[in-house]
Amino acid sequence: MYALKAATLALNMVFAMFASWAISAGMNAFINWMKNAKTHSEQLISTMEDAHDAAEEAQQDVDDIQQKLDDLDQKVKDLGAEKIEDIVDPQEKAKIQEINNLLETQLRLKKQIADDENNKANKAASDVFNDKSEVVVSNETPTSYAEADPNGIGVTVTPSKNVTRTEALREHIARVNELSDAYVKLMSDENATDEERAQAKKNLEDEISLTNNAGTKVSELADMYETDASKYGDVSAEVQECTDSMQGASDALERANNLLNGTTSVENTNLDAFKSKFKDVIEEIDNGYLSMQEAIAQYKDLSPLQAFGSMTGEAIINIDSDTAHQTEAEATALAKLHEIADANNISFEDLIGAFEQLGIVATSDTSGIANYTTQLEETMKAIDSLQSSYKSCSSAVLGVAIGGCFAFHFSFQSILLYFHDS
Repeated sequence: MYALKAATLALNMVFAMFASWAISAGMNAFINWMKNAKTHSEQLISTMEDAHDAAEEAQQDVDDIQQKLDDLDQKVKDLGAEKIEDIVDPQEKAKIQEINNLLETQLRLKKQIADDENNKANKAASDVFNDKSEVVVSNETPTSYAEADPNGIGVTVTPSKNVTRTEALREHIARVNELSDAYVKLMSDENATDEERAQAKKNLEDEISLTNNAGTKVSELADMYETDASKYGDVSAEVQECTDSMQGASDALERANNLLNGTTSVENTNLDAFKSKFKDVIEEIDNGYLSMQEAIAQYKDLSPLQAFGSMTGEAIINIDSDTAHQTEAEATALAKLHEIADANNISFEDLIGAFEQLGIVATSDTSGIANYTTQLEETMKAIDSLQSSYKSCSSAVLGVAIGGCFAFHFSFQSILLYFHDS
């Protein structure tokens, strides 16, 4: 009896120890699995990085073999020959030719491998580019109570949305510009409190940090593309999107930082901010993607200018002042332009001046007028000189026959007409 009880106790101890070991092992295995587990986004990034490393390694193989071929070519020159066929020693020539053939075969193979790896790397980078794993605050208003409070606990949830890296960066760019405008408006408001100004500054600084982080992600992604790939055309638009979004971020951050450190004065920044809105439009026009007429027709802030055709900025300002002689189309367009100026906290004259500086509205060409005035003055001087000569001649030929005087008179009038027509 006692023996059976002892055996049972021993067996229970064994089972307890085994169970404890099993639980411990299971927990360790679960912890290790959790450590190694990756989200879908993390897996895409890991695949992209591995593919990029493989492409870099393959390219290094190509460079190494090319270096060996270059060294071999130098050896041929050291033997006093321009090419292998010119080597005098037949055994040396055969040996070098054999090595050259082997290296060239390896080079062709390695180039094919490198191109394949480059295309794989670009495919992996493209997968990351299109991955909507970035979370940004959504501007969309909830359409139902369930959307506003999905947990049903009486707490309004800030709506968010999942976007790509470049989309996230553009969202942050818009937010930086929005907060920069708010900062300018608040700093120029005499009734704003110190607390409001401090909060505006903090909001802008926080968004600058978020935009920097978003820009870093896009920059890291752009570095993963291999431009030497034979199928680079498949991803070139993505690379351009990365470049454009980073440029937009650079412009927005430069303006925001200049506002914060005082490099750009608040008084002048309203006009600068307005002109910066058309930076992309001007680039499209300069690059030939868009004509000036198309830009004016397509963009809301430019469309009122259609009413003035090719008029100069000065002419538009004059028409604005002369309300009695405005056409209906001009009056409507001028009203819209005034609304745009007010919305951007700039004067109507500054608005038109900005359009002139951007090349959207023509400026008055005073150089032509100056040239015409100079030419006219010179012509008048020449006429005065000729008239003086004419008077002298008239006195000198007073006794000449009337027919001769008429002949001279008509000849002189022809000269005057010639200079006048010129």
